[in-house]
Amino acid sequence: NNLALLGLAQFFQKEKPHFISQATEHKAVLEVLEAAQRLFGIEVTVLNVDREGRVRPEDLEAAIRPNTRVVSIMAANNEIGTIQPLDKLAEICKQAKLVFHVDGAQGVGKLTLDLNRIPIDLVSLSGHKIYGPKGVGALIVKPTNRDFEVWPIQFGGEQEGKCRPGTINVPGVVGLGSACELAREEFADECKRLSDMRDNIIGKVAGAFRQVKLNGSKSERLCNNVSFSFSGLSPDNLALALSGLAYSSGSACNSANPSASHVLKAIGLEDSLARTTVRLGLGRFTKPAEIDIAIDKLLKMCERAYGKPAGKML
Repeated sequence: NNLALLGLAQFFQKEKPHFISQATEHKAVLEVLEAAQRLFGIEVTVLNVDREGRVRPEDLEAAIRPNTRVVSIMAANNEIGTIQPLDKLAEICKQAKLVFHVDGAQGVGKLTLDLNRIPIDLVSLSGHKIYGPKGVGALIVKPTNRDFEVWPIQFGGEQEGKCRPGTINVPGVVGLGSACELAREEFADECKRLSDMRDNIIGKVAGAFRQVKLNGSKSERLCNNVSFSFSGLSPDNLALALSGLAYSSGSACNSANPSASHVLKAIGLEDSLARTTVRLGLGRFTKPAEIDIAIDKLLKMCERAYGKPAGKML
């Protein structure tokens, strides 16, 4: 993300360019854009999202200016699991002749990102999100017929297509490639397995208690993500009731920050509700029996707080 956005900011700098992103992006994009403003004087528009965390295509169209050059929208959100309408956003960028960058860290291995079908110019991904080695990633750049170049942001060598200096991490690269191969082979079966477990949790917990809010989109959602907010509870309630259950209250990359998640605030949650949010990440090694334990803990916590379930329509 740093190489893509800072590299493009340098390339377009003389044009005083305008970049567009959106409010629930990972800080790996939002903070890079802030740096690009300081370093290269670019203008940045951060689009609001709807209550499910999706960018409205009409909002993107309305934000385009004569000097707009780059749009950066993530494939799917790491906290609430919402999948962005990449095909529609990419088509808008193509028609306006804008460079379209996608942070695909959460989407690779869980979404079909067909670069032959969707006109995406750059995709960033990370090995550890698909069980590859930590500390290795990739920036996929459209190879031909492009009106842009990614200028380097580090210097002292011409490795990696002259984009980045330094001896290449060969074991990491091989590990990333192997992880991608495995993800492709297991894609259909794994997505179905994870979706079934995800829907089991959502149906039995959010389906039973009106006080439980499902964050993100119910239909356009990553197969491995569950995000609930619990009205009337406190973080201490969660910590005591869910002891032994691995969960997050926001982004794992932001765990040292006690303030409410910028993603949850962007979709309209008040601070009190944002702080009683539980995010469950399901994975390749998650077993159905573990899902049953998680559901049991969540239901018992809700019954103690809210009484017997009244049920609701999802």
